[in-house]
Amino acid sequence: MIIVNADDFGASTEINEAIIAGHEAGLIPSATLLITAPFADAAIELAKAHPTLDVGLHLDTSEFPPFCDAWARKRRELGDASVRTLRWIDRSTKAALEEEWRCQIAVARRRGIEPSHLDSHQFDHINPLLAGALVRTARESNIRRVRGNHNLWVDAPSRLVQTVKSSHLRFMRRGGLTTPDLMTNADTFLTVRELGGLRTWGSIELMIHPGHPGYVEETERWMRRGGEFLASGDLVSWAQFGTTR
Repeated sequence: MIIVNADDFGASTEINEAIIAGHEAGLIPSATLLITAPFADAAIELAKAHPTLDVGLHLDTSEFPPFCDAWARKRRELGDASVRTLRWIDRSTKAALEEEWRCQIAVARRRGIEPSHLDSHQFDHINPLLAGALVRTARESNIRRVRGNHNLWVDAPSRLVQTVKSSHLRFMRRGGLTTPDLMTNADTFLTVRELGGLRTWGSIELMIHPGHPGYVEETERWMRRGGEFLASGDLVSWAQFGTTR
């Protein structure tokens, strides 16, 4: 079972158009909306015009202006620090970030999008220190499908990194969230498959970035090869994964 999800829906006109083109070709069943981004409203209109596109929410805590005043203040305090790599997060920072996540979900719903799943811009949601906040946000919002850690590689990281990632996945599942067994980018997936290292059971999410200048080759590679999985019936949307797993 392969979920293909396009990130950053709403970040630019080029990204919006590329995601829709991939969806119309049948190779991008899902996308995550970056509700804080400058072209989010345009993305929402495109989503409404393409009701077969499954839309989740790409939670943003790092790039675009926040909706929540408390998180805006915390961002100024953190400066250029990446939420994903923070090794200490105090209670007030967690509370402000959780409030921002809830606010982004609420704004998406007010604008006519009912998110099928959650992930985050720059992988902020996978910081183990935020696992509790993530589970609470997902449960309280009744959005139980959530992206896991990047856990399929051509060259695997250290055993410690793999253990932390596995623990995070187990924590989310114990918290009642639905996550695929594996998560990686489309380029890595195709390479691992060509090398014969891809297992033939379970579920996997492929992250893709259509319309991004830095991901042109990956997008083109998926558009060339993705039809094999479409023909086999292995491609599903996030919403389908939640009901068929």
